Amino acid sequence: MRKPSTQSKLLALIILLSLLLPAVVFAQADQPSAYVNDMRGPTQVQNQAGLPGLALELDFTILDAQGEVLPTAEAETGFVVLGNGESFNAQISKAEDPWSIVFLLDASKTMAAFSASPAFKAARTALADSIGQAPRGSNFAVVTFDDQPKTAQDFTKDGEKVAETIRKKITAKNSGNSCLYAGAYEAVSKLSGASGRRAVIIVTASTDTCGNRLPQDVIDLAKQNHIMIYSVGLKGYSATEQELDSLASATGGLASMREQDELVFAFENIMNGLNVQWRAKATVYPPAGEQAAHLSVTLKDGTIIESQPVTFVSNQDFVRPPEISLKGTVQSTAGGLTFNLIIVSPDLISQLTISVVSKKTGNPVVTQEVTEFTETYKVPANNLDEGEEYTLIVSAIDSKGQVLSQTGADFQFEPPQSALAITQVELSTGDQPAFVIEVNSENLEGVVKFKISLVSMTGNTTVPGSTQTIPAGEPLTIPVENLETGSYKVTVQALDGENVVLAQATSDEIQYERPNALDQAIQWISKTPLALVGVTLLCGVALIGLAVIVWMVMPKPSAKMKTVEMVLPEKQRRAAPIDDSMVIPAPRRAPEREPKPVQRPAPPVQPAASSLPKACIRGYAPADLLRMSAEVTKSPFTIGRREDNDLVVKVDNTLGVSGHHAMITFTNGRFHITDDKSTYGVIVKDAKIQPGVAVPLEDGMIIGLGPKVKIQFYLRPCN
Repeated sequence: MRKPSTQSKLLALIILLSLLLPAVVFAQADQPSAYVNDMRGPTQVQNQAGLPGLALELDFTILDAQGEVLPTAEAETGFVVLGNGESFNAQISKAEDPWSIVFLLDASKTMAAFSASPAFKAARTALADSIGQAPRGSNFAVVTFDDQPKTAQDFTKDGEKVAETIRKKITAKNSGNSCLYAGAYEAVSKLSGASGRRAVIIVTASTDTCGNRLPQDVIDLAKQNHIMIYSVGLKGYSATEQELDSLASATGGLASMREQDELVFAFENIMNGLNVQWRAKATVYPPAGEQAAHLSVTLKDGTIIESQPVTFVSNQDFVRPPEISLKGTVQSTAGGLTFNLIIVSPDLISQLTISVVSKKTGNPVVTQEVTEFTETYKVPANNLDEGEEYTLIVSAIDSKGQVLSQTGADFQFEPPQSALAITQVELSTGDQPAFVIEVNSENLEGVVKFKISLVSMTGNTTVPGSTQTIPAGEPLTIPVENLETGSYKVTVQALDGENVVLAQATSDEIQYERPNALDQAIQWISKTPLALVGVTLLCGVALIGLAVIVWMVMPKPSAKMKTVEMVLPEKQRRAAPIDDSMVIPAPRRAPEREPKPVQRPAPPVQPAASSLPKACIRGYAPADLLRMSAEVTKSPFTIGRREDNDLVVKVDNTLGVSGHHAMITFTNGRFHITDDKSTYGVIVKDAKIQPGVAVPLEDGMIIGLGPKVKIQFYLRPCN
């Protein structure tokens, strides 16, 4: 058989990449984004520490994966990220400056044709109707172009007047060229001296046929004056998406090509973009030279979006001062609050002051001072009321007590409903008798350890010496040595790293009977090697003595008896005469027995509708389990210590295996493992899996049943 050539391998690789590339691009594109409309700066400023930096101001719009404006999305926090990876906290707010807007309409011979008359009217009507959706306080002007630009309406805040002009006072010229770029240049020039934010909205069916202005002329003038160009092109005419997008993307605007009946949606999208523009302000400390930067913004729902890169020039190297900034949002937990900080130059910071201020009273309800810096911080919920609104304020303080940097955010305290339950208490009778406790928790975050105690039902008092603190993940046990017979209950507290009680649970009543003297003696012998050797020797001596006694009392055999052979004389005997009168009957045939009915074989067992592939589970650790194996013959296939499981793991309950620990299922052509609400979890690839979540199994995969017991899965029979 001929081996494939290098050329065929290369061709196969190219085909594979061509198939994968669209999927990768789609996965990356199927995300919202921050679209930068305008950048002001950089401007050199001084920070609180007196060090110089560069101030940047970026206006942006939140777009969905299709490039449409998301008017309901809300930005909360953000960062300006430089090309070298350094990020700087940005203040996020809505841009509130009023707009100055010039509408540029195509009135060339393209629109004067009889066939274009309905489209020309539809475009003017849709644009006029959209003026009512423009931001309040906007200043409008109207410019048209055919073979030269003309002003149809000078600046006015009277939106109705502008709409009337667009509907009734604009006519198309049936001769001459279409000077699109000359008209755009005129509209941009008209806005150069206007106040507030500035935008040109182009409506055209024509491409430029004049050539008296270049697209770059329009772009340069617009960027110098911070003017955004939005454009809507009519499909079916000479206008192209490429030329319209070149004007829009270079100046921070949006462009689209639409059918006649889709124009309403195009203008609605533009007005949404003007109404919900956001602004990010940041001071950055870059090295000298040309720099690239992009925005990273966290939305109110926790989604993180990023923008296209923008460029600027730094005239010197800037030294970054100490700075703190909130990363993400403030999360409510069962035990309080959790938030992440980005800390710059922590060696210049002496401590952090964390305050939680009530928005209802204006007074701080929690104040903490932190001298050890990490990425994640927790605030206890001692004085926080569920459903109330608060403000988190974090301040970086230097050795002189001066505030170097400050960050924070508003939040509503809404902790998730958490629960801790004791699911089982069993008495282990191994080398060290103990109560083994299994617990189940929901929505408990930050649990570092458990505090367990045994309480006597008589007097409701804690049994001395029973209280223990056990790290999370280790088996929960209470020794019962020297415990008196009686009724008891177990209490379990879940604690965080600061010993704050996150949740508490109490078991049902437990009856305990202390072993009698014989049981205790047997336990003592089993735990004492020398005693076990002594008892074994004693039993051996007793058996030898018993054998000697039996041998002594048994009768002894006498002298050996001789064998005597006796010979008698042989006597001749004559046969009796035959009587002819006697009839010798013919020999009879034995009666035929009726044949036993042939037993038909039992009908074969019908196989399952969808037979399972061969699969096997073998013990892996500890060594006692190496001989354990079982074939997976059904789905679901349960695993645990109890006898009703398909695979019974016969280990002591101190090893962390629950009664019903896990189950294997076969779905979609694959085997999966699921944590069956076990106490110490199911571990796959060195990580705990989520209870109830099916994780695919691979041939040879090692599965941890708690921290100490391991089994191995094979896609083949056990034999």
